[in-house]
Amino acid sequence: MIKQVKSKFIVNSFKLLSGSLVSNIITFSFFPVLTRLYTQQEIGLNSSLLSLTTFITVFFSLQLNQSILIQKKEKDYNDITNLIVLVSSLFLIIFLIIFYFFGSKIIRVLNLDIELHYLLLVPLLSFNLSLFNTFKNWFIKKKSLNLITKNIIFKSISNNISLTLFGYYSFGYLGLFFSKLLSEVISTLHLYFNFRLVNKINFKLKNINKVLKENIKYPT
Repeated sequence: MIKQVKSKFIVNSFKLLSGSLVSNIITFSFFPVLTRLYTQQEIGLNSSLLSLTTFITVFFSLQLNQSILIQKKEKDYNDITNLIVLVSSLFLIIFLIIFYFFGSKIIRVLNLDIELHYLLLVPLLSFNLSLFNTFKNWFIKKKSLNLITKNIIFKSISNNISLTLFGYYSFGYLGLFFSKLLSEVISTLHLYFNFRLVNKINFKLKNINKVLKENIKYPT
């Protein structure tokens, strides 16, 4: 019995690692081309935007997506998934409003050489990152590892092809950011539609309160 469990764990770990490995190989193979298409300044500006994206993404999921993996009952991790979808949607609206009215100040404080309307794409990327990580953990919990592996590889392919095309047509830092956003949107939609085939988004106030009380203190 113990050997069987260990064997399954090894196989599952290998599936996830193989997806990440193939993804890294694809990225590495595109690297020589991409370094010729983008300048250090464009890469630096994109890194600043991604850092801002990473910072606000914490609010979108409330860091609850990791707690999906430790739930024992299917109902519990379904409720957490539903809660994160709701919270992420609310924070998308909130941050779009904040960035719209205070975007100019944010640009000045962070010393970003971008136009205001492009800054509004940051909350959209955070929204997709939050949902992607949530659905990914949900499918890991369901042991649908082949789906996750294919998704990771496909995301890497779409990202690097987009980077090459946008770079070729001189989109600059926008090409870097657009590629990241596009690949995340495609990957998230892929997981979402597969999620909807076996489940549904269902918001119940009673369930949401229960999830918050039990998981809001989950360590980050």
